[in-house]
Amino acid sequence: MISERQITFIAEGSDGFIYRLGKDKVAKFEKTIAREIPSSTGKKTKREYRMGRFLYENGISVPRPHGIELITLSSDTQGVTWPRGFSSRAYPAFVMDYIEGVVLDDLVFSINAGTNTPWQERKHARKMYNREIEKVRDLFVAPLDLGLHNSIWNREEDRIYLIDFQGWILPRIPKEQTL
Repeated sequence: MISERQITFIAEGSDGFIYRLGKDKVAKFEKTIAREIPSSTGKKTKREYRMGRFLYENGISVPRPHGIELITLSSDTQGVTWPRGFSSRAYPAFVMDYIEGVVLDDLVFSINAGTNTPWQERKHARKMYNREIEKVRDLFVAPLDLGLHNSIWNREEDRIYLIDFQGWILPRIPKEQTL
C-alpha cells in the first residue's frame, strides 16, 4: 500500500495525469475521470492497461504493467492540474513500473536535455526507437501517437521504453486467444 506521502505529481499528458507511487511505480489517471465527467467509466484506462499488457507479454519494451488500482489523491497530492474542489474518492489508475530516463523528444531535439549527450548516442537512441516501433507493427498493432515524447531512453540499460499507448489499436485476435 502506498501512503499519501509517497505519491508525487510528475506530469500532465494529453489524456491523463501521471503520478509517481513510491520509488518504483507510476499511476496514470484519465483526465475525464479526474474532472469527474459523468460519462467517464475508466474505459480508456482499461484499454491502455490491456494494450500495455499485450505489448509487454509480446516482448515490446514498455513499462511492466501492474494493473488498474483505485487510488485516492488528497488535495496535497493532486498537483496544480486537478480541478479545484474535486472529490477525494478513489479513482482508477493504470499502474506500471517507473522508468528512470529522459524523454526521447528532449534527448534528440532539445538543447537543454541533449547538450551533455553525444550526437552518436542520440542517433543510437533514435534507431532503437525505430526498431521498437517496427516490432509493434509486426504485431499488427496500430500505434496512433508515435511522437518521440511518448518514449523514454534509459541510458544505463541502453533501452527505449514506449509509453502512452492509450489510443493504440489491438489486432483482432480469435476469441480463444483474447486477453
